[in-house]
Amino acid sequence: MIQSAIAGLILIGIYKFLDRNRIPEDFDPAVDWWMAFVFVFTPTILIFILAMGLGLAELPPEFVLVGYLFYFLVPFAMLKGMLDFKLKRAILFSIWVPIIAILTDVFFVALLGASSA
Repeated sequence: MIQSAIAGLILIGIYKFLDRNRIPEDFDPAVDWWMAFVFVFTPTILIFILAMGLGLAELPPEFVLVGYLFYFLVPFAMLKGMLDFKLKRAILFSIWVPIIAILTDVFFVALLGASSA
């Protein structure tokens, strides 16, 4: 959950940077910190459920890697379907979520690995 919160803070900074030159009348609905947190937290929970299901079905754990598509699909569906963002802008906002989520995961794994060594 801390990883999702940190990734959400980074994402909101990126979104503010992307919107720096937009005219206020052109804005789609605002993406705030909670929405950016949900963009990361929901796919994390879905990947966890997928991993549990694969374990119960005794399938190879490599299939969990397909679940990382959720980091793009969930935010895109929320932006396009729920908030009515334009297609190009929804893709532009969604493409950052897997990058930031995976980078924060790698950072925390490295941090935990360094502390246990």
